[in-house]
Amino acid sequence: MFETAKKTGKKLLIGLTRRFLSITRTARKYVEDDVLGEVYLAKCGYLRQTGIPGMGSWFTTKSMAGSGAVFDIGVHALDTTLWIMNDFKAESVLASTYAKFGPRGKAAGDWGKPVPGGPFDVEDLGVALIKMKSGATVYLEASWASFSPKTEFYVHLLGDKAGLEYPAMRLIT
Repeated sequence: MFETAKKTGKKLLIGLTRRFLSITRTARKYVEDDVLGEVYLAKCGYLRQTGIPGMGSWFTTKSMAGSGAVFDIGVHALDTTLWIMNDFKAESVLASTYAKFGPRGKAAGDWGKPVPGGPFDVEDLGVALIKMKSGATVYLEASWASFSPKTEFYVHLLGDKAGLEYPAMRLIT
């Protein structure tokens, strides 16, 4: 897609839309204005209790989707976090993935057309610990299904001057 856009002179926008929310821009401004100081730790996640889309469809087929919850919803938590931090260069990653609900046909979401008997060869939960070249550490968790206390999207930033809880936009000093 990138090469096609470049060749045709067209603009390409990947659907990482949380960047355009006013609260996300405000959070980034806190980082730019040094309100948080040096951000050394970020914790982010997009967790669902039951929300596997299109059980047995392309969503849950690795050869078509590439991955499960991490590529589908985890990217939104990670991109929002890195964009707020204005820090995109990773040095190393340690990650684990799990498929505990989908293979048993459990925790189907209410959107995406299911395909009875279709494959489930992707993760329904993934976690990563990312060491950034800046020295910061980012913890990511993404799940379509888990025994989490609630469904939530969150970013928590810890700096040496303050912390930030997003999307509540609560500064912790």
